[in-house]
Amino acid sequence: MKEFFRTKTKITKSAIVASLLVVAVFGVMQAMESKSATTDQVNLSVDVASTIDVTCPDPSAFGTLTPGTPVTTTATCTTTTNNSTGYILEVRRDDADTTLDLSTNAATNITDKTAWDSTANTGDGNAATWTGTGLGFRVMQTGTDSGYNATWWGSDDTLTNAKFAGLPSAYDTILDVSSSGETAAAVGFRLDVPAAQTAGTYTGTATFQVTANP
Repeated sequence: MKEFFRTKTKITKSAIVASLLVVAVFGVMQAMESKSATTDQVNLSVDVASTIDVTCPDPSAFGTLTPGTPVTTTATCTTTTNNSTGYILEVRRDDADTTLDLSTNAATNITDKTAWDSTANTGDGNAATWTGTGLGFRVMQTGTDSGYNATWWGSDDTLTNAKFAGLPSAYDTILDVSSSGETAAAVGFRLDVPAAQTAGTYTGTATFQVTANP
């Protein structure tokens, strides 16, 4: 009987030791799990560059002009930009004196209308409704997606209200767009010559430029 109690006591002690060992291991595992859940952050940043591009396909030719009967054509410039404040569209003629020269004699010209000046008349510009002869241009309301300035170019595209100016010799603003994306600007040209204008083919170019707004 004595021996029996000794054996039971040993078993009990072993069970206690095993229990303590399990508790100790479990505590260590809990500590390890708690440590592995620690967090930290990293900061990511990038600067996206401003991009801008313009395409202005050649307009159709004026065709044959009979003095006293004006002819017209239209060029459409499409600008794409991711600049949130938009862009300005500018234009200039590429010849020093006039836009159109006789192809066989550059000294013979077609007169331009008074050169566009966006700062004239306290920022109202100097375009005017059509009279007489010469080469004039204007931004058209129809075909221009954004930024049309009625003070500069007239309340609409009818000949009564439309305003024209000559192409300037240096870049000058003709349109100010205040948003990003893809937008089109229609630029109309109108031409007439006096009866005494030398017959022949006249050619010339104009260059458009876009600049991102600050």
